[in-house]
Amino acid sequence: MEKIAVLLELIMEDLKEICEELKAAASAAPPHPQEPEARAEPIKIEVQEETGPLTIETVQSMFPESLLGQLYFEDAGDSIIIRPRGYLGDRFREVAEIACDQLGGAYIGAGKNSYFKIPKK
Repeated sequence: MEKIAVLLELIMEDLKEICEELKAAASAAPPHPQEPEARAEPIKIEVQEETGPLTIETVQSMFPESLLGQLYFEDAGDSIIIRPRGYLGDRFREVAEIACDQLGGAYIGAGKNSYFKIPKK
């Protein structure tokens, strides 16, 4: 029971952090989403890929600062691996859009060991 109580406390702390981040993001967000700019970013990556293989630094530059601390980046030879440091909640979709849609990666579901795999090409 003590372990469950400790886990519940950790989850509550994470949820409080998420709520605070969402409130801050909602108050700082512009009234109109700027989707065209977000979609222009993959073009930058494609240009960089043509000049050489994808690097961890390039992948990290695609993610907002607020999300970088929640992710672990790893060079796996022919690919870049992105693992969450903890439960991402609603931020999972944001990571998936960048890793899969913009960088051409795939989500590898393996329970607690799930990760995103992005080919270096």
